[in-house]
Amino acid sequence: MVQPLRKLTKTDEAAPIALAPARGEDWRALGGHALEAAGGTMPAWIEPQVQILGSSSPPLGIWQKGRLLGVVALERQNARWLPGWPVDVSFETPFFFSGLPLIAEDRADAAIESLIADRGVPLLLKSIPIDGPFWDALCRATRKLNAPVAIIAQWQRAALRPGGNYSAWFETNFERKRRKEYRRWRARLGEMGKLESLNWKQGERLDPWFADFLALEAKGWKGKRGSAIGCDAALSDCLRSQLEQLAQAGHLRFWSIRLDGRPIASLFAHVIGGKAWLGKIAFDEDHAKYSPGVLQILDATEALFAEGDIALADSCAAPDHPMIDNIWRDRIMMADLLIGTPNMPPARFKAMMAAEAFRRRGRNAAKDVYNRFIRRQKS
Repeated sequence: MVQPLRKLTKTDEAAPIALAPARGEDWRALGGHALEAAGGTMPAWIEPQVQILGSSSPPLGIWQKGRLLGVVALERQNARWLPGWPVDVSFETPFFFSGLPLIAEDRADAAIESLIADRGVPLLLKSIPIDGPFWDALCRATRKLNAPVAIIAQWQRAALRPGGNYSAWFETNFERKRRKEYRRWRARLGEMGKLESLNWKQGERLDPWFADFLALEAKGWKGKRGSAIGCDAALSDCLRSQLEQLAQAGHLRFWSIRLDGRPIASLFAHVIGGKAWLGKIAFDEDHAKYSPGVLQILDATEALFAEGDIALADSCAAPDHPMIDNIWRDRIMMADLLIGTPNMPPARFKAMMAAEAFRRRGRNAAKDVYNRFIRRQKS
């Protein structure tokens, strides 16, 4: 149930805006009245990361007369590439999928203006959708404040905009040969034993689902490389806490494909405000010939259609992902944004842009060498 927000009077709206740590109760209430659903900045997702994985600062709240107008998770960095020029950067962990701030719909412009003007340093927001309400409000705020803004990186992410019904989508989204192949894979798995597609239900014990997911992921190439979530106690504790909190709030979806009772694919998602974000997927590589991961995505897609009120599902996948890009054909335009302070000298802002671009080129080159060395697979 969405909690009502205290209305601000005209006098309240003229009161000063202050920046202070966000609080759980106010924070959760804000999620039901947001300018744009921001699952990555809700307390169920952010708080376990801050508490278990660590952060130099708590999530920042934007307050006016005791009401929370916005939340953003940032970390202050003193840039190595420009000593003495600090910048606030989106808080990132292995579970990061978007740095989109959570902003009150009825006070969006005021909240975003405060976020830009009242911290005193530039802002680097990562993985922000640039074709929605937040982007529009941000553009208004930067123009009003004369604050420079630049897109540092831009890419597309696979997405789903459910409309109509799943059967019609399946028939029109794939050519006949592909549809036949998907049905053949499911039939072949069904010939090996009892094949079930299961949905976690509200109130059902979560522990067995979580344990199956960890075991399934650890069984594959991530486990062999030591990068599976279950290989790191802190990551495992963090994800368990996140999923438990999402479940309590009614925002968790969890799906599994099982063969004779044994999971061969597993996927979870976060749903709030008419929007869904896919989490991690795991599948049994012993059955890779029949692509249980693809079949799991199709089952999840059918479940999202059945909800009836989801306008957008974000895959949260890397650009050009070899699996999801061929299943979900819609796209979200994403970007990393560098936002300067009001009236920031153009030369200083250009220097920050150039330095950030140089840093990214160096990081990407090092990452490419490492990935080639270990023959890394996309996930």
